[in-house]
Amino acid sequence: MRRGDDEASAVADEVGGDRSACRVLLYENNELIRTGVRTILDAEPDLCVVAEVVRTADLRAAVKRARPDVVVSEFPARGDRRVSAFGGLPVVVLCAEASASCIDGAIRVGARGLVLRSDASRHVVDAVRSVASGEAFVAPSVAGYVLEQLALRMPTVNHSVGKQLDLLTARELEVLRLVASGLTTVQVAQVMQRSRATVKSHISHMLTKLGLQDRAQAIAMAYQAGLITNGTALATVSELRESG
Repeated sequence: MRRGDDEASAVADEVGGDRSACRVLLYENNELIRTGVRTILDAEPDLCVVAEVVRTADLRAAVKRARPDVVVSEFPARGDRRVSAFGGLPVVVLCAEASASCIDGAIRVGARGLVLRSDASRHVVDAVRSVASGEAFVAPSVAGYVLEQLALRMPTVNHSVGKQLDLLTARELEVLRLVASGLTTVQVAQVMQRSRATVKSHISHMLTKLGLQDRAQAIAMAYQAGLITNGTALATVSELRESG
């Protein structure tokens, strides 16, 4: 049955569905895009759109009734009250374009996933799966901009920091390079042709050896040590996109 804007605005939720699947709330006022994203996600056996919302005023009710695991949202303006209405749920933002205003704004409001509306459908699926598992996801289409901004904030190469990387095995060093290039654990596993569990183990050992607390600190160290640069990071992302 066709879902019009009035129906979606009234909180068109389906609170049933497979409880083992990741439950997604879709916030999007463009009916064509909303229908397309729902079709893409519902085609995956482990994903299920349990609510569609058009009006900000309906968000809290939708979250409460549908109990989603992830929110897929159109770009939320800075300070928009819809953000607080998500109740702390991880959010994948659908950006209209890879512009500073859109990407910077999405990051500032806490987006865990960034995808362009024009991206391939697999990127939306990958983004939802990644944020649902506690990771972040940046589509290759916007990774270039994100890495450029990160590079601008990075200090010059510190050779003393580079010596700390000698503590790592060749495999752990490669994992660090890929992580610093902006790849998720799943993508690193794909590139290295290893299981996700193996990659997670490498990341854990790497952080322990370097005395770091999280991936963000590891990425900063990789740039400080000169292991990764903006150019090599973009090349890695481009290679992954072409192979995918």
